[in-house]
Amino acid sequence: MTDLAMLNNARVLSDRLVALQAPIRILDAVNWDRSVREDFMRHKGEKNPQVDAAYYAQRSLGFESAELRQAFSDLQRDIVRQLGQLSPMSQLMSKMCREYRDVIRMLEARGTREFHDLSVELFGHPHDAFHAGESTLSELATMLQEPLDGLLASDQMPEETKDLSAAESAARLQHQVDASMPGVNVNIMLSDGIVSDAAAGSDRIKLNQDVTFSQRELDILEVHEGWIHVGTTQNGLAQPYMTCLSKGTPSATVTQEGLAVLTEIITLRSTPRRLSKLVNRIHAIAMASDGAEFVDVYRHFIAQNIAPDTAYTMAQPVFRGSTPTGQPFTKDLAYVKGFVLLYNLLRVAIQRGRIDRLPLLLVGKLSIDDFRLITELHDQGAITAPAFVPPHFRDLRGLATWLSFGRFIIRPSRVGNMQMRIICRTLKRSTSTPMPRLPSQSDGHHSDIVTEAHTVYQRAHDNDGNRTAQSCHRIGQTVGRRAEPQILLNGCAEPGDKKRLAEVAPEKGQKTNGEQGRVLMDETKIGIHKSKW
Repeated sequence: MTDLAMLNNARVLSDRLVALQAPIRILDAVNWDRSVREDFMRHKGEKNPQVDAAYYAQRSLGFESAELRQAFSDLQRDIVRQLGQLSPMSQLMSKMCREYRDVIRMLEARGTREFHDLSVELFGHPHDAFHAGESTLSELATMLQEPLDGLLASDQMPEETKDLSAAESAARLQHQVDASMPGVNVNIMLSDGIVSDAAAGSDRIKLNQDVTFSQRELDILEVHEGWIHVGTTQNGLAQPYMTCLSKGTPSATVTQEGLAVLTEIITLRSTPRRLSKLVNRIHAIAMASDGAEFVDVYRHFIAQNIAPDTAYTMAQPVFRGSTPTGQPFTKDLAYVKGFVLLYNLLRVAIQRGRIDRLPLLLVGKLSIDDFRLITELHDQGAITAPAFVPPHFRDLRGLATWLSFGRFIIRPSRVGNMQMRIICRTLKRSTSTPMPRLPSQSDGHHSDIVTEAHTVYQRAHDNDGNRTAQSCHRIGQTVGRRAEPQILLNGCAEPGDKKRLAEVAPEKGQKTNGEQGRVLMDETKIGIHKSKW
């Protein structure tokens, strides 16, 4: 157990940290006001919005940036001096101080290239890869978009009608969170000061009073904004010493959004269109990173038959804080990036037999990188278990079963060519390209990598064997499993492709970058080495 005097010191330092970050409002500082939208629409979307560095200079941050940066530096020195440099509490709070200083620097640089560079440091870049040789975030988004396009093209999954007024939606959502979040005081209110459809605060969820909702959207808001964002904030506020866990740094935002998206999916609230919207955010950020301007991204959405108002709403977050011709604000990468990291953490927890640790993700707003510190602090008594735990984390049997069988149910095993053709036709993915032979169970190589590589082959085959081979191998690395050459050679390549495939596939017995990266992710980055569980 940690010394009580040290815990009390930590509480004082944590409260100072909470107070210092209070005036920082990232989205308020970077959002464009309504006049920008009105002017853009008045010109029928034919020219970029009128936003530059001078536009941001007229908008106060609400604090003196130099003084606040110095205050965070002073606090960090006090944390190290009073708690010790190696203390988990010291490490956690010192990292938060550093991130908040970077946030202040980023906000000071609004309207300049440095704003983008600092946002990349804090939230990442669309062309980042988790490990060398693996797919980038934008490539992962493209892979996810392909099956979503097929689902969205089907008339079997129509979107629910948005027929609920904002006032009625607020009343319904209030009833839902009251029922599903007992003991947590959550207020649903209408607002005319938010750009998005909804936004969560420490104890409230704001709904845009000018927007209509569907019941499905309210269900998503209940679990995304309520269970995760408000729930973890309240859990952080309830901490006896580390109250700073109630406030989210940028790295914690990645975890928060990933956890929220994962919750939408696990509870069957999400929809193909909802996921497509998240994927489109990555595509838009990638476009801007590659030189696209605001009007280019806006027209990209218009070309997808998206209404002009909605297209503007989707394009604006990419360039907020920046300029319409500048590099993007990369915060919205957090949704898919966080989902990938969280799913990996859950999978490793199952492998390690430590699924009991997963509710600690809800003790407050934390970064996956700091999960090891969180578990240590919990074991030392410095952090208490979360007061509010959503149903899917309260009873871990269902979550454990879902994760355990997730890999099993997609293994090809005895699935033959005929069944694969039927599946392809059903999903409207059939192709004139001859179906390669899939390894059977008797081949001794029945792994789900075969199915994934086979799918890539079907979609990518264009008489370019090298491209096909590289795609198959990259999929193998992305999902973090060994892509053994013989599996791919036997199951996913035509005879003419084998030589090229052998050139990009690893030697038998050699770990791929994907497998080496998986080990690093499992045991180092997310801090769940078996000795730390």
